[in-house]
Amino acid sequence: MKKWTLIVILQFLFINVWAKTDVDKKLDQMKTNAENSEHNLGQYKDNLSIVDGNLDSVDKALGVLKNQEKQLNLGKKQIDENKKFLDQQKIKIKKLIISEETNITAESKQIEALKEALMKLEDNKLKRQENVQAYNDRLLEIDREKEEWGLQKKYISELRLQIGNKLKDANSERKKWSAKQSTYKGEVSKWAKQARSSRDNHNRYRGLSNE
Repeated sequence: MKKWTLIVILQFLFINVWAKTDVDKKLDQMKTNAENSEHNLGQYKDNLSIVDGNLDSVDKALGVLKNQEKQLNLGKKQIDENKKFLDQQKIKIKKLIISEETNITAESKQIEALKEALMKLEDNKLKRQENVQAYNDRLLEIDREKEEWGLQKKYISELRLQIGNKLKDANSERKKWSAKQSTYKGEVSKWAKQARSSRDNHNRYRGLSNE
């Protein structure tokens, strides 16, 4: 009985000692837990503040994005209208291109015709230049001929003077010979009569003598 009583007492004492030790540990743990909780609370408050700030930023960004989305929707309509306008411009420009190409073709033909005409004009120019050169050569030749005719004129004048002098001499000579001719003609006539008379006399006397 005493033995069991001792065991019960020892057990009670052990339980009390263990219980006290366990309470202290729990108090320490609770203190630590409280400190950790306070620390965690501060961190979560800080994190909450950051999250609130981020949410505010996100909300602002969402507002901006929604506004941009709205603007994009409006922009899409404007883009479609612009594209439609540009398509109309393309049609007009293509028509202008066709018109310009038609004009280019026509003007190219005109250019070819003008080139051909220009070539003819160049040929005519060369021929005219050749003509001008020939005319200039002819002018030089005419000047030479005029100079030659001038010399011929001078020679003719000199020749005429010489001929005039010779004519004068010839006329003078002719007068002399004409005078002699007249004299001789008179003498011929006189002597012809004389000869005829002499013959007649001769013939007459010869006839008489024959009788």
